[in-house]
Amino acid sequence: MDIHHCVFFLWGFKYKVPALWAIFTLGFGDIIGAVVKQLIRRHRPPLHLGVDSGYSFPSGHVLGVFLVISIIWIVVVPVIDHASVRFIIRALMIVWLILVMFSRIYLNAHYPTDTLGAALVAYCWLLVSEMLYINYAPKVARYRFVIHTKI
Repeated sequence: MDIHHCVFFLWGFKYKVPALWAIFTLGFGDIIGAVVKQLIRRHRPPLHLGVDSGYSFPSGHVLGVFLVISIIWIVVVPVIDHASVRFIIRALMIVWLILVMFSRIYLNAHYPTDTLGAALVAYCWLLVSEMLYINYAPKVARYRFVIHTKI
């Protein structure tokens, strides 16, 4: 399941403002990652695959996966009734993130600091995005196109 499916289901189950927040968070997270990548301009490790283009820091894959997992963690998992299911899903998401981080290093696409830095950039952006949500979600919920939404 990717973020598009999550947004679709959130919207369908009356979580329209959280769905918009998810799109906003992931979209601007990708923009922030691209800007940081252009500012740092760190070259990829030697022996990286030719299909990997661009600079190395931060890892776009890790940044994106971190944000997708965070959105699912914050918005979707708390809605699940059973605590054991919530625990299993969260554990699987942590394993997913770690596997993506290690795979980017293993494939020589990134240095370890690229993946850790990407997680840190994503986390910092997530904190800002959450503050924006807290401040603006009640205002957005008043718009007609998201009427009857859950915040």
